[in-house]
Amino acid sequence: MSADDVQPLSAFNARDLEPARYFPVSAKPLVMEAGFNQMSTDFGNGPREQLFFQRDREWARYLEAKRGVEPERAWAALRAEEHVALHCEALSWLCETQRAELDEAPAVETLSLIEGLRSGARPQDAALSAAYRELSLKAQEDIALLAERPASSLIMGEISMPSHWAPQRIKEASFWEIHEPVPGFPRDERVSSRLGAMIAARGPLVRFVWTVACDERLDHHPRHGRTPWEEAEGLWFRVERQVTVPLKGLGALFLIRTYLYPLAELEPSQRLTLSEALKIMPEEVARYKGLWGGRDLICEALSP
Repeated sequence: MSADDVQPLSAFNARDLEPARYFPVSAKPLVMEAGFNQMSTDFGNGPREQLFFQRDREWARYLEAKRGVEPERAWAALRAEEHVALHCEALSWLCETQRAELDEAPAVETLSLIEGLRSGARPQDAALSAAYRELSLKAQEDIALLAERPASSLIMGEISMPSHWAPQRIKEASFWEIHEPVPGFPRDERVSSRLGAMIAARGPLVRFVWTVACDERLDHHPRHGRTPWEEAEGLWFRVERQVTVPLKGLGALFLIRTYLYPLAELEPSQRLTLSEALKIMPEEVARYKGLWGGRDLICEALSP
């Protein structure tokens, strides 16, 4: 893709482009850590790195996955006075950014709800959820909202493509409760609170998590079960690009985009790096990522 193929970012729409490529793997023992980077960092995708919403030629597939999710997996909550301003900021930012990056206008009902929030209205949870759902269906990213005040809690989730975990588990959970199962995550809630406060005030920031999957389903909710390694339909490198958007210290939006690349399409140097990373990965991390029991199969597939 040449520079001439890219429109100005204010009108950038990559519907006909291949998905961005990310390979956040290092050939050293993996330590589960925050790993935040400035969003301006270029990971090899040029101007697209500056986009919050990376729509591409696989858009229809993501939309189908989102529409197939059971309604109870999504939620929005307004439990405190501080949440009125936070929801107003979050919805306004989503509307403005999708208009700029995707050329998508919000529904009249969503704009009306935002106006009500600006006036101090406290809409029902169902009305909030409907607004976030409407905006989520315009993007390939999943969306979540963390409230920093009056206490850390995830007050909105539109998560259609989890990697073998149930979004219902984190409904209105604190930042610490969300990450408590992650190996190596600080067991001190004060450390977790400081991290939550940081992403509510600084950024936007971007981080990545990765694993290897043996099917190409986008939605890996536990209710689907895991495809046994011995019944693998193929092998895919699965990456999540997670962007955090600070909202005036009130909280932060999370934009989570899943990418799937066939293992066979990785570059030779990437195949070698991934193989080395898997061989030296700590057992608790491999189990958390769902890779325990499949490492030999994956490494064999990666061999020259």
